[in-house]
Amino acid sequence: MNLKKYMNNYNLSVGDMADKIGVTPSAVYLWINGSRVPDRKYMAKIFDLTDGQVQPNDFYELPFAGAEALAHSEQQNQIGGYQA
Repeated sequence: MNLKKYMNNYNLSVGDMADKIGVTPSAVYLWINGSRVPDRKYMAKIFDLTDGQVQPNDFYELPFAGAEALAHSEQQNQIGGYQA
């Protein structure tokens, strides 16, 4: 789940989330709108604060997700019909 959805689900404002993480509201605003990605320190705080509901990968637009990613990975690992 992304941070914006988490905040909506728990009725948290940008200011509320900023206070909980220890950053400015403008930083949270940039994160939830995809303009910036939090650094490692804040990703860890977000992960802990949300009990793992928001994960670092949630801040990145990944081309594959879930079962589709696994199928793609398995296909890439096959060499001549054998698993690498």
